[in-house]
Amino acid sequence: MYHSIRMLLAYGDQKFEDIRISGEDWPTFKPSMPFGQMPVLEINGKKYAQTLAIMRFLGRKYGLVGDDIEQDFEIDQNASAVHYESDENVKAKKHNELSKDFYPVVLKKLDEIIASNNGHIALGKMPDLDQKYPNIKKIKDSVLTIPTVKAFCDAAPQCDW
Repeated sequence: MYHSIRMLLAYGDQKFEDIRISGEDWPTFKPSMPFGQMPVLEINGKKYAQTLAIMRFLGRKYGLVGDDIEQDFEIDQNASAVHYESDENVKAKKHNELSKDFYPVVLKKLDEIIASNNGHIALGKMPDLDQKYPNIKKIKDSVLTIPTVKAFCDAAPQCDW
């Protein structure tokens, strides 16, 4: 999901310092981070945390919002359907469990929502699910046609987050 934040910054044509902290350096940085977690967006010296909060802020800042509070609510609902786990052991266990029952149901529902919303959900990086979820692929392809986002993705180092 961190890459989604970087893509939103690229979408807004916002210059930013992309600081990636190694695992060995993390203990030094952790105490200075809100909630002791990453990602962090720093604005005028103030640090803000929580991935979805940062994404919602950037979405509002760059005009990627609904026409009313109900549409904003739907965008938040859809964005909140995707979660991130940083602990590799927990992630592997959850992935196996969720792959059986949760992901197929949620991805099918997101695909239906995208279809009913004329191909829109929210700006963000989605896994490559071309065959099973064609409307999600359409959004991914559409996002990558935005020149600033494409330029960022082409130049960005690969990462797992």
